[in-house]
Parts: sequence; structure tokens; C-alpha cells
Amino acid sequence: MHRPLDEYAEGYRVKLLGSLNQILQKSSGTRIFVTGRPYIRPEIGRHLSGRLVSIAIYPKRGDIIRYLNTMLSGDTNPDAME
Repeated sequence: MHRPLDEYAEGYRVKLLGSLNQILQKSSGTRIFVTGRPYIRPEIGRHLSGRLVSIAIYPKRGDIIRYLNTMLSGDTNPDAME
């Protein structure tokens, strides 16, 4: 399963970003795609030494509603919370 970078523990992120930086240094043609919330960008920038291109992606209201409906319809214990 893929997770946004900000969902990993800080110590693990540091190791992961260090490893990605080594890959980028040794293989200049390599491109890496990571996702995460905006607050994580400075950390990524520090570890990837200016090799960062950042774009913001925002969900549309309908996308959020569809996601929530999908998740709620698969809830195995819908009465757990009132």
C-alpha cells in the first residue's frame, strides 16, 4: 500500500529521503513522485537538495463526497459511533 510521506514517522522519513537523494545523485535521469500534505515540502526540499518540483493538487467537493460514501458503504461496524 502506498502512503503519503507525511504519514510516516519523522525518523523513517529522514532515512527514506536520504536514500532517495542517493538514488538521484547516482542516477540523474531518475524521477521520483511523492505525495504528502503541504507542511512536509520543506523537509523534502532539505533532503533532496533543490531537486524538488512541487505542484499542489486539491480535491473537488464531489471527489470528497464520493470517497466518503465509498468508505462509509464499506464500514463493517456502522453503529460504532453515534
